[in-house]
Amino acid sequence: MPVRPTSATRCFPFIYDVSYMNGVRPSQPLSLSVVSTGVALACSPGSAAMAAMVTLTDVAPVTGLSPRRLPS
Repeated sequence: MPVRPTSATRCFPFIYDVSYMNGVRPSQPLSLSVVSTGVALACSPGSAAMAAMVTLTDVAPVTGLSPRRLPS
């Protein structure tokens, strides 16, 4: 099954071409695009919903149980 490129990876050739035409090393804008993608993921509503669900479904650890020993 072929892997579909994400919207971020579709922008990489465009970022590379524009930076190369303007005399900027392509590694600089490409690294900034990776950082901005990480920030966007951290600030997305899906991340906020996941953080809320983890907080709401948090349970206290069970104490007093000994681990089961397997026969050798």
